[in-house]
Amino acid sequence: MVNVIKALFRPLRIRIPFLIDVIFVSDSEQIKRIEASGDVDRLHRYDTASLPWWVRFYFKATRFHDEERDLWFLALESASDPSYDKRHAYLREKVSTGYTQADVDRIVRLLRAKADEDVLAHELVQVVNRRFIGEEIPITVTKEAKETLQTFGEALLPWKYRRATRSQQYVTNYCARTLPRDVHVLDIAHNIGTVVKTLTRALKMVQGNLDTPVAEIFTSHPLTLEAPRIAVRPSKLDGLLLFPTQEAWTVLIFKIGTAAARTKDLFFTFGTGRSARACVFMDFFLAFVSDVQRSLRETAIDGLHARVTRFVRDRYSPRGHCALLVVLVLTVPAVLSGQEPSAGHRDPHVWLRVERRRRITYYIDRLRTKFTDSTHADAWIRFDTLDDSTVMVKGMPIDKAVSRYAIDCPRVEGDLVELEFYHRGEFVEHDVIPLKLRYPITDSTLFAKACLIAKGVPVDSVP
Repeated sequence: MVNVIKALFRPLRIRIPFLIDVIFVSDSEQIKRIEASGDVDRLHRYDTASLPWWVRFYFKATRFHDEERDLWFLALESASDPSYDKRHAYLREKVSTGYTQADVDRIVRLLRAKADEDVLAHELVQVVNRRFIGEEIPITVTKEAKETLQTFGEALLPWKYRRATRSQQYVTNYCARTLPRDVHVLDIAHNIGTVVKTLTRALKMVQGNLDTPVAEIFTSHPLTLEAPRIAVRPSKLDGLLLFPTQEAWTVLIFKIGTAAARTKDLFFTFGTGRSARACVFMDFFLAFVSDVQRSLRETAIDGLHARVTRFVRDRYSPRGHCALLVVLVLTVPAVLSGQEPSAGHRDPHVWLRVERRRRITYYIDRLRTKFTDSTHADAWIRFDTLDDSTVMVKGMPIDKAVSRYAIDCPRVEGDLVELEFYHRGEFVEHDVIPLKLRYPITDSTLFAKACLIAKGVPVDSVP
């Protein structure tokens, strides 16, 4: 019965004669079928003045429409518009110039430094949009771009609506002053707003999910949630509606964000489920964000390696060779030189925690870690990484949010660095460590216990 009731409201239609007629479609197959039917088209299929009143009211405060010049962003233009092919080709040509490693490094540094969101957005706009302008885009422009409307509900707040309208004009006027005369002003103004309002948020999510594939992040948290269309002829949409649509009046809102999350299809993140007319920045955004994520992973491991090494050096350097071996043991996550990831992971083990930092905890196995000489050790190391965002945001139990890695590292040397294992994210040890073995180790006993374990002396003999 519940499914029957839901089916009656899919798609959901709000129809008030002479006031509004809007249809919300969230089913992925329905979206694709309606889009391909020829019953609907992009909003600017019709002159702006002939569009429904609420469409004109809302969109003039967004990055998609410029009321002063009567311009619409490319994605809302009908493919039959005479300027469409030229504008599309121009954007594709500019996007194809790509980005540099320096661009990636600059964004990674800002993310690692927890830079202010306005600063991060400003730098991202340079990466994506400087190719159009030919000069650095002022931070005043990127700050204004943040104020345009994102949802219709925001338009109901008078102060927010006035602010968004002024911001839209500010950004568009800047582009009109600086762009070449033959470039469509709103296409670039829109891109600035998109980077500020969506790509910045996407990179923040990536930073908190370094082991989650970018495609999964983009479908779980889509950049664009909705795509509007307008009816071009009366239709019941292949039996989905009780009453037919009205040409140039009925507006359909495709809930592409919902469809993307359900189907995990990137073409709903960057379009309406089909490759035709997908966002021209799709490949650029995916590649750039993937490179940023990879660099963040690398710097995260390098940073952990440096922090642990510095911790042991600063606290225990007077202790001589034993301190070196503690460093060797603790820095194993950066010393994964070609080990078989799953080998021996079911052997008996007694894990002892020797260090804990934010989101990562290091253990050594008291049964299988031995000195071989003054510069090497045969070590079994485990390190647990915690995705605390899933705990805080999704309420996931801590044990479910921890990834455990166990590595067999014979003859560990401090100067070997191999990160490939971590990049693949192979899980080699999944068993839960008994609670009674998760006891804390104080700074005063950490060094002594680590040395005794490495020498094979029972840890319980430590005073």
